[in-house]
Amino acid sequence: MKRILMTSLILTFAMTAAMAGDGTGQPLLQKGKVWNYDYTYVDISFQRHHGSAIYRTEGDTIVDGRRLFRMCFSNSEKEGQVFRQLWYEKDGKVYTCDDNGRTADLVYDFTLSAGDDAPDHTVSAFFPDGFKVVSSDSILVRGILRKRLVLTNPGHNEKVVWVEGIGGTKGLDEPIMRMVGDGREYTLLSCYLDDECIFEKEDFDAPPYRQDPYINMLAEGKTWHFIRWPYGKIHTEGIRGDSIVNGMTCKKYGYVNYDGSFSCTALFRQEGDRVYHEDGKTGISRLLFDFGASKGDTIIWGNDEAKLVVTGTGTVRARGHELRTVTFIVIGVNYPEGWLDVPAEDRHELLWTEGMGSYGGPVTDPRPDVAGNYNILLGVSCNGELLYDEYILGVSDFEKMMFSYEPVWEYGMRVWNKDTEAWEEGVRCRAMKTGSELPPPGNFVYHSISVEEGGGCRLLLRQGDKVYAEKNSYREYMKKVFPGEDDIFEEQGEWPLDVVLYDFSLNAGDRYPCRGEVTVESVSSLTTREGISRRLLLLSNGMEILEGVGCLNSPYGVFAYQNDPETGSQGKERVASLRGDAASGMGIQSFRKYGSDSEPVFVIGDVEQGITLSKTERVADGTIHDLQGRRLKGVPQKGVYIQNGRKYVR
Repeated sequence: MKRILMTSLILTFAMTAAMAGDGTGQPLLQKGKVWNYDYTYVDISFQRHHGSAIYRTEGDTIVDGRRLFRMCFSNSEKEGQVFRQLWYEKDGKVYTCDDNGRTADLVYDFTLSAGDDAPDHTVSAFFPDGFKVVSSDSILVRGILRKRLVLTNPGHNEKVVWVEGIGGTKGLDEPIMRMVGDGREYTLLSCYLDDECIFEKEDFDAPPYRQDPYINMLAEGKTWHFIRWPYGKIHTEGIRGDSIVNGMTCKKYGYVNYDGSFSCTALFRQEGDRVYHEDGKTGISRLLFDFGASKGDTIIWGNDEAKLVVTGTGTVRARGHELRTVTFIVIGVNYPEGWLDVPAEDRHELLWTEGMGSYGGPVTDPRPDVAGNYNILLGVSCNGELLYDEYILGVSDFEKMMFSYEPVWEYGMRVWNKDTEAWEEGVRCRAMKTGSELPPPGNFVYHSISVEEGGGCRLLLRQGDKVYAEKNSYREYMKKVFPGEDDIFEEQGEWPLDVVLYDFSLNAGDRYPCRGEVTVESVSSLTTREGISRRLLLLSNGMEILEGVGCLNSPYGVFAYQNDPETGSQGKERVASLRGDAASGMGIQSFRKYGSDSEPVFVIGDVEQGITLSKTERVADGTIHDLQGRRLKGVPQKGVYIQNGRKYVR
């Protein structure tokens, strides 16, 4: 996370980068790789034969800018090896090509997740329905973390396993077929790289890697992002470091502050599917979660404090990973006077999610009579990688959210003067987040924004894959700031449909969600002063939209829906000239992320003086900068540096 400099990023998880996202990044095609197979077949006289076969990579070649590997094959029944095919690999997918390397057929797709269909080649006369992925996890084999996919065909109960960087349990070049093209049934025995065994048949059944932050509740660097109810403040808590209690290694849990400091408030430990709270003074263990429970099980929660009954189990997908869920009700509570049954009207169904916790994170008390302030979970990350989000659907980076922490915007805009009945330019305005709430129907967390223009207004905004304004509060805002402009709601429909203000995920050529025929002309990136690389969208009307900040040069303010002045060349030039124009006072003058007294993250002029990494869609290009935005030739031997929008420390 930004402002949370975690030494664990480079010390504890040297393989975390390989573990994050929809795959570990282990290549299948490498020089010096050898696959050893056993095979059987039945001849025309119904005699069963056994043999062995070897696949190996023999050199590579470049065709149309792609690096292709020569895959060769030999078996125990023939002398010598035979060139089989040209193979190439890109973005977790493996293809075979013809002899010219110009026709590609997808063989493996390691980006798949549970519920996805396997590639088209799995559909055949044997399996007309094809195969589906039924589970996805990670396994640690000889120190290498690899993604594992289990695929089945419902009609035949046929099961195969794919492991990233290794291939499948069956034939390498036809990994789904029980009987490959030459009539032989293949089984992988081992895989070698440079004469070193890296995988064996038994490794397909290896247990899931418990240090995977998706399923390990206490992975180092894990961070929970909350709204503290009822105050509406966003704060973070997380796992930082170890401690020994009663001879057991426990993980420290506590507050993670804006400046990166950590305050330990509890000690946790995990044994398999169970997570415990350890009291360092009394030595008492309290059970917090049991992610391996089954329907009908009775769980004694805490230290003999409550009785839970599991009402169901299931799964939820988080960034392509399948996590178990446990639903339960509390049927009894142990008071000083003894156990008492919970009344039927108070037996509400609650949910645990594997590796993440509950709606309040790792320390939620499920007992119905425990009142007071509590946390509402927004998302869970680990070392800057967002793993799970309950409300902020589609957000890929918590630090780039428009409403993380306590944002403050200072900007200039046009405001309608009721006395003169005219637009006034250069009016200095301020907007800031004052809290968060769950308005009806309560499906999303909304952030309360206090805006000074128009005699003072209040907006309720939420962020998913886009930034939305709650319709009723936005209607009042429009009436005050832009008289006569509240007719936009005629095209937006009735509550609870919200108004889309921003979409930071668009690419060049996409239509922008505002009035008029406005499109995205180009996408570049800007590293703002706190060291985060943000997308910068240039619209066809001259507007510049900075991810997580807003429109830099709108004459109508940060939250105006109608950011579409005349789209002719003169209008475009006029709008483009507004940014950083101190004389007109238009556009965003400054943006502060951590409250009114914090240093600004962005000020006028930063676009000209900042770092534009690329004028393409490719933002993560590996460029390294220091905290002042100066480009470095390589990773410094000591100190803090920024790469791909993230801060690292050595």
